[in-house]
Amino acid sequence: MSKNLLLPFLLFSLLLASSCRKHSQVIPGMSAPKPGTPAFMLEEATLLLNEGRSAAAQDRFSAVLAKEPRNEKALYGTAICLIYDKKLEAAAEVLKRLLAANADHADAHNTLGIIYTELNQPDQARIHLLKAANSPLYGTPENAYLNLAKLELKLSDLTSALRYTDKGISLAPTFSHLYILKGIILEQMGSHKDAEYALLKGRNLALLKDDPDILMALGRVYRSLGEYDKALDYLEKAYIQSPNPEQQAFLKAQMEETRREHGSN
Repeated sequence: MSKNLLLPFLLFSLLLASSCRKHSQVIPGMSAPKPGTPAFMLEEATLLLNEGRSAAAQDRFSAVLAKEPRNEKALYGTAICLIYDKKLEAAAEVLKRLLAANADHADAHNTLGIIYTELNQPDQARIHLLKAANSPLYGTPENAYLNLAKLELKLSDLTSALRYTDKGISLAPTFSHLYILKGIILEQMGSHKDAEYALLKGRNLALLKDDPDILMALGRVYRSLGEYDKALDYLEKAYIQSPNPEQQAFLKAQMEETRREHGSN
Protein backbone atom coordinates (compact mmCIF):
# COMPACT_ATOMS: atom_id res chain seq x y z
CA MET A 1 0.00 0.00 0.00
CA SER A 2 1.38 3.42 -0.90
CA LYS A 3 2.04 6.12 1.61
CA ASN A 4 -0.86 8.14 0.14
CA LEU A 5 -3.31 5.69 1.62
CA LEU A 6 -1.85 5.84 5.10
CA LEU A 7 -2.94 9.42 5.68
CA PRO A 8 -6.66 8.76 6.33
CA PHE A 9 -5.72 6.21 9.01
CA LEU A 10 -3.73 8.83 10.89
CA LEU A 11 -6.64 11.26 10.76
CA PHE A 12 -9.41 8.76 11.36
CA SER A 13 -9.59 9.02 15.14
CA LEU A 14 -9.90 12.79 14.80
CA LEU A 15 -12.95 12.34 12.58
CA LEU A 16 -14.89 10.04 14.89
CA ALA A 17 -14.01 11.57 18.25
CA SER A 18 -12.07 14.43 19.73
CA SER A 19 -9.86 11.76 21.30
CA CYS A 20 -9.68 7.98 21.37
CA ARG A 21 -10.37 7.09 24.95
CA LYS A 22 -11.32 3.92 26.74
CA HIS A 23 -15.01 3.59 27.46
CA SER A 24 -14.31 3.92 31.17
CA GLN A 25 -12.87 7.41 30.67
CA VAL A 26 -15.77 9.82 30.47
CA ILE A 27 -15.56 13.57 30.00
CA PRO A 28 -16.93 15.28 33.13
CA GLY A 29 -20.56 16.25 32.66
CA MET A 30 -21.12 13.70 29.88
CA SER A 31 -22.52 10.20 30.19
CA ALA A 32 -20.81 7.29 28.46
CA PRO A 33 -22.59 5.84 25.40
CA LYS A 34 -24.73 2.84 26.28
CA PRO A 35 -23.61 -0.56 24.93
CA GLY A 36 -25.39 -1.49 21.72
CA THR A 37 -26.08 2.11 20.70
CA PRO A 38 -24.60 3.51 17.47
CA ALA A 39 -22.41 5.91 19.47
CA PHE A 40 -20.98 3.04 21.51
CA MET A 41 -20.34 0.89 18.43
CA LEU A 42 -18.64 3.80 16.66
CA GLU A 43 -16.23 4.19 19.56
CA GLU A 44 -15.57 0.45 19.54
CA ALA A 45 -14.97 0.50 15.78
CA THR A 46 -12.57 3.43 16.05
CA LEU A 47 -10.48 1.69 18.70
CA LEU A 48 -10.41 -1.53 16.68
CA LEU A 49 -9.34 0.26 13.53
CA ASN A 50 -6.60 2.14 15.36
CA GLU A 51 -5.37 -1.26 16.56
CA GLY A 52 -5.24 -2.49 12.97
CA ARG A 53 -8.21 -4.85 13.37
CA SER A 54 -10.02 -3.73 10.24
CA ALA A 55 -12.33 -6.76 9.89
CA ALA A 56 -13.67 -6.40 13.43
CA ALA A 57 -13.98 -2.63 12.97
CA GLN A 58 -15.94 -3.11 9.76
CA ASP A 59 -18.35 -5.45 11.56
CA ARG A 60 -19.06 -2.68 14.10
CA PHE A 61 -19.55 -0.08 11.38
CA SER A 62 -21.92 -2.45 9.57
CA ALA A 63 -23.92 -2.86 12.78
CA VAL A 64 -24.26 0.92 13.00
CA LEU A 65 -25.36 1.14 9.35
CA ALA A 66 -27.97 -1.56 9.95
CA LYS A 67 -29.60 0.85 12.42
CA GLU A 68 -28.67 4.12 10.71
CA PRO A 69 -28.03 3.55 6.97
CA ARG A 70 -26.94 7.16 6.37
CA ASN A 71 -24.63 7.47 9.37
CA GLU A 72 -21.71 9.45 7.91
CA LYS A 73 -19.11 8.29 10.43
CA ALA A 74 -19.97 4.65 9.86
CA LEU A 75 -19.89 5.06 6.07
CA TYR A 76 -16.52 6.80 6.21
CA GLY A 77 -15.19 4.23 8.65
CA THR A 78 -16.32 1.40 6.39
CA ALA A 79 -14.46 3.00 3.48
CA ILE A 80 -11.29 3.26 5.56
CA CYS A 81 -11.56 -0.42 6.54
CA LEU A 82 -11.86 -1.36 2.87
CA ILE A 83 -8.83 0.78 2.01
CA TYR A 84 -6.94 -0.90 4.82
CA ASP A 85 -7.73 -4.24 3.14
CA LYS A 86 -6.74 -2.82 -0.30
CA LYS A 87 -10.30 -3.05 -1.64
CA LEU A 88 -10.12 0.33 -3.35
CA GLU A 89 -13.02 0.03 -5.76
CA ALA A 90 -15.35 -1.07 -2.96
CA ALA A 91 -14.13 1.80 -0.78
CA ALA A 92 -14.82 4.25 -3.60
CA GLU A 93 -18.42 3.02 -3.87
CA VAL A 94 -18.99 3.53 -0.13
CA LEU A 95 -17.54 7.05 -0.33
CA LYS A 96 -19.87 7.82 -3.23
CA ARG A 97 -22.78 6.77 -1.00
CA LEU A 98 -21.50 9.10 1.67
CA LEU A 99 -21.18 12.00 -0.78
CA ALA A 100 -24.69 11.32 -2.04
CA ALA A 101 -25.85 11.89 1.54
CA ASN A 102 -23.54 14.84 2.15
CA ALA A 103 -21.91 16.40 -0.90
CA ASP A 104 -19.78 18.67 1.31
CA HIS A 105 -18.02 15.90 3.26
CA ALA A 106 -14.44 17.07 2.71
CA ASP A 107 -12.73 13.99 4.20
CA ALA A 108 -14.69 11.82 1.78
CA HIS A 109 -13.59 13.98 -1.16
CA ASN A 110 -9.97 13.86 -0.02
CA THR A 111 -9.98 10.10 0.49
CA LEU A 112 -11.79 9.46 -2.78
CA GLY A 113 -9.17 11.61 -4.50
CA ILE A 114 -6.44 9.42 -3.00
CA ILE A 115 -8.20 6.29 -4.25
CA TYR A 116 -8.60 7.65 -7.77
CA THR A 117 -4.90 8.56 -7.77
CA GLU A 118 -4.07 4.96 -6.87
CA LEU A 119 -6.45 3.70 -9.58
CA ASN A 120 -4.79 5.91 -12.20
CA GLN A 121 -7.86 8.08 -12.75
CA PRO A 122 -6.18 11.51 -12.43
CA ASP A 123 -9.08 13.65 -13.65
CA GLN A 124 -11.45 12.21 -11.06
CA ALA A 125 -8.73 12.41 -8.41
CA ARG A 126 -8.10 16.09 -9.12
CA ILE A 127 -11.80 16.99 -8.95
CA HIS A 128 -12.26 15.46 -5.50
CA LEU A 129 -8.97 16.72 -4.07
CA LEU A 130 -9.69 20.27 -5.23
CA LYS A 131 -13.15 20.09 -3.65
CA ALA A 132 -11.53 19.06 -0.36
CA ALA A 133 -8.78 21.69 -0.57
CA ASN A 134 -11.25 24.49 -1.23
CA SER A 135 -13.94 23.43 1.22
CA PRO A 136 -14.57 26.05 3.94
CA LEU A 137 -15.68 23.16 6.16
CA TYR A 138 -12.40 21.22 5.94
CA GLY A 139 -10.24 21.65 9.01
CA THR A 140 -7.07 20.32 7.37
CA PRO A 141 -6.97 21.46 3.71
CA GLU A 142 -3.18 20.99 3.76
CA ASN A 143 -3.83 17.24 3.51
CA ALA A 144 -5.65 17.76 0.23
CA TYR A 145 -2.83 19.97 -1.08
CA LEU A 146 -0.32 17.27 -0.13
CA ASN A 147 -2.32 14.71 -2.10
CA LEU A 148 -2.72 17.09 -5.04
CA ALA A 149 1.06 17.50 -5.08
CA LYS A 150 1.50 13.72 -5.04
CA LEU A 151 -0.95 13.41 -7.93
CA GLU A 152 0.90 15.98 -10.05
CA LEU A 153 4.25 14.41 -9.18
CA LYS A 154 2.90 11.06 -10.36
CA LEU A 155 1.92 12.80 -13.62
CA SER A 156 5.42 14.39 -13.85
CA ASP A 157 4.00 17.93 -13.65
CA LEU A 158 6.67 19.18 -11.26
CA THR A 159 5.66 22.85 -11.45
CA SER A 160 2.09 22.11 -10.38
CA ALA A 161 3.29 19.69 -7.72
CA LEU A 162 5.59 22.35 -6.25
CA ARG A 163 2.78 24.91 -6.31
CA TYR A 164 0.55 22.64 -4.26
CA THR A 165 3.24 21.92 -1.66
CA ASP A 166 3.74 25.66 -1.24
CA LYS A 167 0.00 26.23 -0.85
CA GLY A 168 -0.11 23.53 1.81
CA ILE A 169 2.91 24.95 3.64
CA SER A 170 1.31 28.39 3.69
CA LEU A 171 -1.60 26.83 5.63
CA ALA A 172 0.42 24.44 7.80
CA PRO A 173 4.04 25.62 8.14
CA THR A 174 4.97 22.76 10.50
CA PHE A 175 3.58 19.89 8.39
CA SER A 176 6.67 17.76 7.78
CA HIS A 177 5.24 15.72 4.89
CA LEU A 178 4.86 18.83 2.74
CA TYR A 179 8.52 19.81 3.16
CA ILE A 180 9.69 16.26 2.44
CA LEU A 181 7.59 16.06 -0.71
CA LYS A 182 8.78 19.54 -1.73
CA GLY A 183 12.37 18.35 -1.33
CA ILE A 184 11.74 15.34 -3.57
CA ILE A 185 10.14 17.58 -6.20
CA LEU A 186 13.01 20.08 -6.07
CA GLU A 187 15.49 17.22 -6.40
CA GLN A 188 13.75 16.09 -9.59
CA MET A 189 13.83 19.68 -10.84
CA GLY A 190 17.60 19.78 -10.31
CA SER A 191 17.45 22.36 -7.49
CA HIS A 192 19.59 20.30 -5.15
CA LYS A 193 20.49 22.95 -2.57
CA ASP A 194 16.84 23.94 -2.21
CA ALA A 195 15.94 20.25 -2.01
CA GLU A 196 18.48 19.79 0.78
CA TYR A 197 16.93 22.65 2.77
CA ALA A 198 13.38 21.33 2.35
CA LEU A 199 14.30 17.75 3.23
CA LEU A 200 16.28 18.75 6.32
CA LYS A 201 13.44 20.97 7.50
CA GLY A 202 10.94 18.17 6.92
CA ARG A 203 13.14 15.73 8.79
CA ASN A 204 13.47 18.11 11.74
CA LEU A 205 9.68 18.43 11.91
CA ALA A 206 8.97 14.72 11.42
CA LEU A 207 8.06 12.42 14.28
CA LEU A 208 10.13 9.64 12.71
CA LYS A 209 13.39 11.38 11.90
CA ASP A 210 15.03 8.18 10.64
CA ASP A 211 12.36 7.31 8.11
CA PRO A 212 14.30 5.46 5.39
CA ASP A 213 12.56 7.37 2.59
CA ILE A 214 13.70 10.72 4.01
CA LEU A 215 17.24 9.42 4.57
CA MET A 216 17.39 7.97 1.07
CA ALA A 217 16.23 11.24 -0.48
CA LEU A 218 18.90 13.16 1.43
CA GLY A 219 21.50 10.64 0.30
CA ARG A 220 20.52 11.20 -3.33
CA VAL A 221 20.67 14.95 -2.94
CA TYR A 222 24.13 14.92 -1.35
CA ARG A 223 25.36 12.56 -4.06
CA SER A 224 24.15 15.01 -6.71
CA LEU A 225 25.92 17.83 -4.85
CA GLY A 226 29.15 15.83 -4.83
CA GLU A 227 29.14 15.54 -1.03
CA TYR A 228 29.82 11.83 -1.09
CA ASP A 229 30.62 11.30 2.58
CA LYS A 230 27.29 12.82 3.62
CA ALA A 231 25.53 10.87 0.88
CA LEU A 232 26.96 7.59 2.14
CA ASP A 233 26.10 8.45 5.74
CA TYR A 234 22.43 8.94 4.87
CA LEU A 235 22.23 5.97 2.49
CA GLU A 236 23.77 3.69 5.11
CA LYS A 237 21.31 4.93 7.75
CA ALA A 238 18.43 4.33 5.34
CA TYR A 239 19.75 0.82 4.62
CA ILE A 240 19.83 -0.02 8.32
CA GLN A 241 16.36 1.43 9.00
CA SER A 242 14.54 -0.01 5.99
CA PRO A 243 12.32 -3.04 6.71
CA ASN A 244 11.78 -3.61 2.97
CA PRO A 245 14.12 -6.12 1.25
CA GLU A 246 13.52 -4.54 -2.17
CA GLN A 247 14.38 -1.09 -0.84
CA GLN A 248 17.45 -2.50 0.90
CA ALA A 249 18.65 -4.00 -2.40
CA PHE A 250 18.12 -0.66 -4.13
CA LEU A 251 19.98 1.18 -1.37
CA LYS A 252 22.86 -1.28 -1.54
CA ALA A 253 23.20 -0.56 -5.26
CA GLN A 254 23.04 3.19 -4.59
CA MET A 255 25.80 2.92 -1.96
CA GLU A 256 28.04 0.96 -4.33
CA GLU A 257 27.54 3.51 -7.11
CA THR A 258 28.22 6.38 -4.71
CA ARG A 259 31.43 4.73 -3.49
CA ARG A 260 32.60 4.30 -7.10
CA GLU A 261 31.85 7.96 -7.86
CA HIS A 262 33.61 9.01 -4.66
CA GLY A 263 36.70 7.02 -5.60
CA SER A 264 36.90 8.54 -9.06
CA ASN A 265 36.71 12.15 -7.82
